[in-house]
Amino acid sequence: MPSAGTRVLIPSGDEKVLWMRNYLIECRAVAEETNGTLSVMEFTIPPKDGPPVHKHHDEDETYYVLEGTFLIQVGSGLYEVTSGGCVFGPREVTHGFVNAGSAPGRLLVIATRAGIEDYHEESGQPARARTLPPPAGAPDMELMTGLAEKYRFELMGPPLRPDAVV
Repeated sequence: MPSAGTRVLIPSGDEKVLWMRNYLIECRAVAEETNGTLSVMEFTIPPKDGPPVHKHHDEDETYYVLEGTFLIQVGSGLYEVTSGGCVFGPREVTHGFVNAGSAPGRLLVIATRAGIEDYHEESGQPARARTLPPPAGAPDMELMTGLAEKYRFELMGPPLRPDAVV
């Protein structure tokens, strides 16, 4: 039996949908729905784009590629991952990703413990459509740095380049 505050079914269409910089983020499951256990977010990332390399102090992240080809860094490892591939990024380990393809890619990100979706919401905005937002350019490092302490992560370097050597 599920514990109090845990949703068993989160129907498609009920999720929070965000635009954050150049990304569409569909929050499939969030802290208040999972009793703080995990967050499940589907990212649609434009070609040649990804976040700055960073590390979380509280969350492990698992990356499952739904569509496209991503370069995913975890620690000193760099992995080329295609549809169906999965990479685990433990907390306190530097990580990042970039869509290495020529079309938008889709990445399922599972964070344990839950709550990182609050960062995406605070640094983004509600999506006006289930499409990529209008291009916003490079990451706003000032905004990210300002929110890093609150959400317990550190910026470790610039975004990965799609031509990085695997």
